[in-house]
Formats: sequence, structure tokens, C-alpha cells
Amino acid sequence: MVAQNGNSGTPQQPEPQIGFRDQSLSRTPLDELSKLVLNSEETNVSPDDVLALEQAKQNINFPFTINPLIQQYINYYQGRGRSTMESGLRRSGQYMKLARQIFKEEGVPVDITWLAQVESAWKVKAVSWASASGLWQFVPGTGRRFGLRQTAWIDERNSFEQATRASAKYLKFLANRYNGNWELAMGAYNTGEGNIDRGISRAGTANFWLVYPYIAQETRNYVPNILATILIAKNPEKYGFKGIRPESPMAYDVVRVQNATSLQLVAEATDSSLDYVRSLNPELRRDVTPRGEAYNVRVPGGKAQTVYALLKRIPAENRDSARVISVAPGEDLQNVANRTGVSLAQLQAMNSWCRS
Repeated sequence: MVAQNGNSGTPQQPEPQIGFRDQSLSRTPLDELSKLVLNSEETNVSPDDVLALEQAKQNINFPFTINPLIQQYINYYQGRGRSTMESGLRRSGQYMKLARQIFKEEGVPVDITWLAQVESAWKVKAVSWASASGLWQFVPGTGRRFGLRQTAWIDERNSFEQATRASAKYLKFLANRYNGNWELAMGAYNTGEGNIDRGISRAGTANFWLVYPYIAQETRNYVPNILATILIAKNPEKYGFKGIRPESPMAYDVVRVQNATSLQLVAEATDSSLDYVRSLNPELRRDVTPRGEAYNVRVPGGKAQTVYALLKRIPAENRDSARVISVAPGEDLQNVANRTGVSLAQLQAMNSWCRS
């Protein structure tokens, strides 16, 4: 969870809650992580286990210190936490290519993209007890701090593009704060810089494993959990996760719309379901792009020109509620109105758009 830290700014006044999407929000793994107590089998770590971790560490693209706690979380994921790890390894395929590209551009080690596995299990609509949201679990204030808009129309904390960029920028900021120590950076990502700074002051050193006794239990669990996740993700079969196929990366085109445009219209124009178009635009809080501004809406891959062609035939002021309605050859518009529930006047207007 990205913790609140510093001035979050003045929140915008919300608009009336009309037309908002009914969203099913899933919980985050961190809700359980804060309460997780490892059992005796999971805490059983041998010297050989530690040696194996030292060897596996060579394949990770940032420095960290091996600690037996990392193996304990590997043990946890091989047992009680297996289903969470398996589902995350699969779901990561949708976003990993994009995440690695953005982290590389921002100068963050690409292996740290697996932080999202611990934050959200790669669920773009995950919400924590602290109202952190999205793949990267930004709370409202930190989201605004790193440029994520939150209005009555959009919540960019749920975007897989903007939020990934913001996450990488925040991690880079934290790493710079702690002189390139990514363990402390990840700890601060969870609990906030202030709490890590106080832990460092009490420990007398900027070393995560020495700061460990002076930070919250969730953060104590958080960093070794991420390191365990990275080690598993880099070599799943070595740790008993065999035959898991990541899902395909999300494929989409981007269409620039100049005013509020219905996602239902996009879905019908591209022969897609509304749910699928929603999944491409998870930051939209309604089934329509923001009113009064141009917006880059994602549409199914290869369908951009189809959408552009349709939009040219529909007046801009009508795109927020327009629909694509099929009419059988020779079918009377009144029959279409009876069949679809759309008024005859609306159909006549739509017909004139299509003919113009």
C-alpha cells in the first residue's frame, strides 16, 4: 500500500453521483499480510536454504541482503499462499510487459515490478482497508502527489498506464532518498517515508533488517514478501510452480475523443462487450469519458479506425448516450423502437446522423 505522506492538497468537490458505474471491488493481499502469522513449518529454514537464496539472488537486478525471513515467505507461498501466487503469476501477464517498459524508462529495476503482486495480486480494481486502490495501491493523497487525477469522472489510481508510471516515479524518489537502498524504498512505499525515517533514527543505521524491529508489522512482512515473490517469479518451476502460463498482454488502440463518449457506443461499434471496454479503461468511474475535455479512450486492438469512422457520423453532443443499433433490411423504425426501447424520435435522429 502506498502510504499517505505529506500534504495531499485540497480535494476537489465531488459532482452528483449520477451515472456512476456499479463496480465490484476486490480486496488486496495486504489486508491479509498485515495479520499474517507464519506457522512452524513455514519458519523452518536451514543453512542450505539460505545458501540457495544467496545463489538465486545473483539473478535479481538490484542489490539486497539475504535474510531467513525471505525463505519463510517462499515456504508460505509453496503452501497456504499457493493459490494467491498462482493466480498472480497468471494475471501478471496482462500488465507485466507495460510495467517493465515503464520501470525501465523511469530508472527502476524491472524486477521490482513484482511489487504489484504483493500490493494487488495484479487486480486493477483492488481496494485496501485504507482506501488504497489499483494495481499499485495508491491512497488518495499520494496519488495526487504523483499526478494521478481523481475526479467525479476518473480515478487514475486504477489506470494501468498512469498509475504504473506514478508508482515507478515514487519508487525512484524513495530510492534516491535512501541512497539507492531498494529494501528501504520498498518499505517506505508501504508505510511512508516518515515511518522509515523514524525507524532509521531509532536503529541508528539505514539498513532495513536493523530497522525491522522499529516498523509496523505489515511493513515487516511486506519487504521479505516482495523479495520472496521476485525470487519465485524469476524461476517458478524451481519453487514448484509448474505449468503456469501468464495471460496475454492487453492489446488495445487509443482513440482521442473530444467530448464525453459512451463506452457502450465503443463496445457496440467494435463488436465487443461493455465489460471488455471497461477493462481497457478501468480508471473511468462512469461508462462514459469525461465531459468537457478531450480524452484518450482505449478501444479493442485494431478497431481504432472503426471507432473514428463512427464518431464522424455522430454529433459530438450526442456521443455520451448514442448507441449502435442494427436494423434488418426493410425493418420499420417503429418496429426497431418497440424492439430496443429507444424512442422513435431518437432513432430518427440517429438515422439522420448515419445518412449525413
